[in-house]
Amino acid sequence: MEMMRSRGKRLAVYIAAALLLLLLAGCAGWQSGSSFKDEFDPQDRSPVTVVKKWFKSMEWKEGEDGARNPENGRDFAYFLEVVNPELLMDPTGQFIGPEQLRDLEDRWNSREWEAEFNGVVLEEAEKVEGESAVVKITDGKIRYIGQKMFGTVEYKTDSFKDKEGEIYLRWYEDPVNDPLLQVARMDEYRERFADIAGKGRWVVVGGLDLSEEKAWGEEVSR
Repeated sequence: MEMMRSRGKRLAVYIAAALLLLLLAGCAGWQSGSSFKDEFDPQDRSPVTVVKKWFKSMEWKEGEDGARNPENGRDFAYFLEVVNPELLMDPTGQFIGPEQLRDLEDRWNSREWEAEFNGVVLEEAEKVEGESAVVKITDGKIRYIGQKMFGTVEYKTDSFKDKEGEIYLRWYEDPVNDPLLQVARMDEYRERFADIAGKGRWVVVGGLDLSEEKAWGEEVSR
């Protein structure tokens, strides 16, 4: 039970970490729209696209009418693809198993919290092939709510424009122990991870609020 609580806290970090890159206060007007000013190709494996997938995984999926709807849940597969694999392993380095994975999915799909991005602009600042990368957030907005996750029962809207941030990524490649190899055996994820599991990919491991120098997770070597 203690291990599950610990993992739950680590999961919350991936949700709340985005807010460390935001203004501490501000309630500008909000108009729902595209998460990113440029659409992205889900097949692209670049660091910038990985960060977009991470942000996208926090939003409710869009319905046929193009509107985000809680009934559709969130794209947990995007989250699994870009998260630090350590979150999906137990202390011995083994996959946590289907039951605990579904517990994480329930937490990710909770209606207690919401996050929605608009017009986010990302730039690849640094990249060392096969090692590390840094992606900067230079523009865009986020609207969020959630007492447990964000400490607010009212919608708040913040802007990246005047408070740039950085996301740190690490190259991960383990053809034997990659936890996605186990996830890909589950029916609901088999197709999504067929060409990803066990192969090299960028994963989100940390970040920094440039204006206040608040860091979380791992930092990349400069």
